[in-house]
Amino acid sequence: MEPDALLTVARHFGQYRRPLDYINRQHCDECAEHYETLFDIPAELLAREHVGDGAWDSSGMLTPDAFTYYFPALARIADVDREGWLDMFIMRLAVYYTDTFRRDD
Repeated sequence: MEPDALLTVARHFGQYRRPLDYINRQHCDECAEHYETLFDIPAELLAREHVGDGAWDSSGMLTPDAFTYYFPALARIADVDREGWLDMFIMRLAVYYTDTFRRDD
């Protein structure tokens, strides 16, 4: 991805604040574990090790508002790890979050 495209995404989605409920930690033990993983991680510090490898992936547990908040970081990670994480990111976006973004996003 062009660096300008990532910058544009970061600028636009930077308007969204981290929601208080970013993962439903009461759902199950795995959700609680993912909640703890992301507890102190703002979008600008989200790294590949926080999102896992598909078998263990905190991004799959994000609420729609949290996905919107973390979207610039997830796009950055997908851009850097095109071999391992880009396909998961695209699948996650298409399957879980197509209704998350508003028409003007």
